[in-house]
Amino acid sequence: MQASRPSSSRGVTLLEVTIVAVVLAIMAGSVVPALEQVDEARRSAAADEVARLVGFARDCATASGEPTGAEIDAEADSVTLRRIDHASGDVVAAQDFGGQDRGAVLVAERFPGVGIDAFVNGDGAGGGTVWFAFDGTPQTRDTDGGSPADFTQDATVTLTGARVVTVVRLSGVVE
Repeated sequence: MQASRPSSSRGVTLLEVTIVAVVLAIMAGSVVPALEQVDEARRSAAADEVARLVGFARDCATASGEPTGAEIDAEADSVTLRRIDHASGDVVAAQDFGGQDRGAVLVAERFPGVGIDAFVNGDGAGGGTVWFAFDGTPQTRDTDGGSPADFTQDATVTLTGARVVTVVRLSGVVE
């Protein structure tokens, strides 16, 4: 006959729980700033992309001689490149240098957590398209592309995180 052994169930001590809590707190303290850096990088990249698209519209206008613009839609969080066709006078989709139509760039989809908060065009109105003439100067136009007018102020696109893309009134420089 064998003697029965007492079962050896061991619980978790308060010291072990405290050590685990401290390690988790240290890990959380290092992860939160890293996540904020990712968000900041995303906001910066979105502003750079909007500036690149508006600058591309300016470059297309000077290269093609056709008025070209960037339509900014704050409600849809989108930027769409447009041009005025010489032959028809219609506003049509802008094409890249390979001849492909460029669709809308959906900022919130491409850069999650970032959107276009506001857009003020060069005439002080909200919404519309920043147009560029053949020489790269910024203009406003009506919805069908007619009635070009010089900017009376800088145009601004404000993105999440207070990032602002500016089209300078006198030169058309995109900042």
